[in-house]
Amino acid sequence: MLCARLQAEGFEPEPTCVSEGREFEAALTGKEFDVILSDYSLPQFDGLTALRIAREKSPDVPCILVSGTLGEEQAVDCLKAGATDYVLKHRLARLGTAVRRALQDAEVRRREKQAAATIRELSRRLLRLQDGERRRIAHSLHEEVAQDLTALKLNLSAAHELLTGKQAKAKKTLSECQTLAEKSLKEIRTLSYLLHPPILEALGLPGALRDYVNGFSRRTGIATELILPEDFARLPAEVETALFRVAQESLTNVQRHSGSNKARIALRRDNEQIVLEIQDFGSGIPPERLNGSISSSDLSVGIVGMREWLSQLGGRLAIDGNGNGTRVTAVVAHEPVATANAPA
Repeated sequence: MLCARLQAEGFEPEPTCVSEGREFEAALTGKEFDVILSDYSLPQFDGLTALRIAREKSPDVPCILVSGTLGEEQAVDCLKAGATDYVLKHRLARLGTAVRRALQDAEVRRREKQAAATIRELSRRLLRLQDGERRRIAHSLHEEVAQDLTALKLNLSAAHELLTGKQAKAKKTLSECQTLAEKSLKEIRTLSYLLHPPILEALGLPGALRDYVNGFSRRTGIATELILPEDFARLPAEVETALFRVAQESLTNVQRHSGSNKARIALRRDNEQIVLEIQDFGSGIPPERLNGSISSSDLSVGIVGMREWLSQLGGRLAIDGNGNGTRVTAVVAHEPVATANAPA
């Protein structure tokens, strides 16, 4: 009856008919379907069970209930459970329209998922390119600009020594140039480190966090407590980089926005996960900024960047803000990297 109705609507159905749960599961496992049509009440089966199995096995396939006993409340329950639509048997004229609309909606969802996957892949590539560019700029600053400034500082020092006591004004000018060169050299080295800390590759995440927190406290005057576990194993490079960036961005937000004079960072293992928490004790992040668009503020951009870093790794970011401060929590799966001395 259903096939005849669909044929009358211009479809060419190729049905697979089942009447029990095991048959239904086996059918969904062995074949891809365009649509699932299910009765609501069968002697050994029911529509809600069919919906549950369909959502587990084939979540993208639309499900339409076709029944002569489906009441209004039951229909609402089925729609809540994941049914795409329902058609009463005494109104089968709706079947073709319901199937056509369900297929169209499924195609829209398929394209949306495909677009989302494309966006995720582009985001992944963009983040990798961004990190590679940071490395390149950091290397250029450290190996070229910093060395040139070092040579400039030495030349200024030599020139200063050549001047006589009668050239006090020139000596003062050279001294000022030496001070500026020294200051610029220090800032270039700091910028190079912030762009890409080489210690992250050498010592791993705990060592890089320790070094960064010490420098952050010196530069900003914000007392930062660091809590690290003992014997913390190395993580995949992408995980270490992502968590370090979260800590870096979070502390930058503490400096710029919180007004807090202290902060705390804690890194720990939690079952099969790595958890990184950054806590400040300032004014907190307003809710509108937590949910803001990319263009609303530089803070929102930082939050988007942190979430994107973690999402590429299957991790997640949680931010809780109130009048007593802000807590940023980053969670990723725990995947230790094997070392050369590890047993095979």
